[in-house]
Amino acid sequence: MIDRNIFIVNPTAGKGKGNEVFIKEIRQVAEKMDLVTEHHRTTGVDDARKYVNRICEESDETMRFFACGGDGTLNEVFCGAYGHENAIVGCVPIGTGNDFVRNFEGDFCDIEAQLKADETNVDVLKYVGTLEGKVTEGCAANMFNIGFDCYVVKLIATMKQKIRYFGGFIYVIGVMMAFIKKKGANLQISIDGQVAYEGKLLLASIANGCFCGGGIMSNPLADIQDGTFDVQMIQDMKRITFLKLFPKYSKGKHIEDPYVQRKKIIKSNKAHNIKIIGLNGPFDISVDGEVKTFEEITINVDHKALRFAVPK
Repeated sequence: MIDRNIFIVNPTAGKGKGNEVFIKEIRQVAEKMDLVTEHHRTTGVDDARKYVNRICEESDETMRFFACGGDGTLNEVFCGAYGHENAIVGCVPIGTGNDFVRNFEGDFCDIEAQLKADETNVDVLKYVGTLEGKVTEGCAANMFNIGFDCYVVKLIATMKQKIRYFGGFIYVIGVMMAFIKKKGANLQISIDGQVAYEGKLLLASIANGCFCGGGIMSNPLADIQDGTFDVQMIQDMKRITFLKLFPKYSKGKHIEDPYVQRKKIIKSNKAHNIKIIGLNGPFDISVDGEVKTFEEITINVDHKALRFAVPK
């Protein structure tokens, strides 16, 4: 039985849907269903994580926390709820990317369906990163990206500050801009205790879910409930080759491409643990769309460690 339904609203997400109109809609639906809902507007970075963690520690009631925003808001709610048995996470995707919910069927924008949602257990990716002796711990719901994809995320963040309301198309624009520099990374990657890659690559993704960048099916073999994550390492390639492969990459068809298989430019592994070291010093890594910088990072999977609400 659910004791409390709490909507965590990012007022700056998407096209400003996290405003009074959106909250009014939630209240109207809840009133029709004879339910009481609570609302918390986020005030800045990490506010959602702190709020959810505090509420879970203060009460032993069973609570559903609906992250109303993009993947960044969902990540914070995930991290706040992780480790608390009385917490269930839901998502109302009003942000730009909204990639985690693409792994499920159901209308996540239907408030009534959300309040009637079933729950399922999903894997959580835990990480420990170090930079200049400082250790940072956290978790991810969807995906880590290094190299080209991470550079795209940084470009998108800059564009959002200057130009609003591109929707999912903003990722394609970011790809085209990043394509000019084609930034990669120089890494040592160890998977389940064995060195799997060492040197320069175009990108690496460590995926719980299949999608990134607003619907790009970058990791079609990922499964958020199988107790592993999907590691994909793509070697550097010529720009013309990248342009030819990108349409297949966006649809999750790149792994089976004959050229890719012949040249072996993509390595894909299922794993429980991964350790990544920057060979040229600190490197950027996108954690559910938020860019962080580490010299070294270790990622593990916690199998079905969090309850997630899936609308009927």
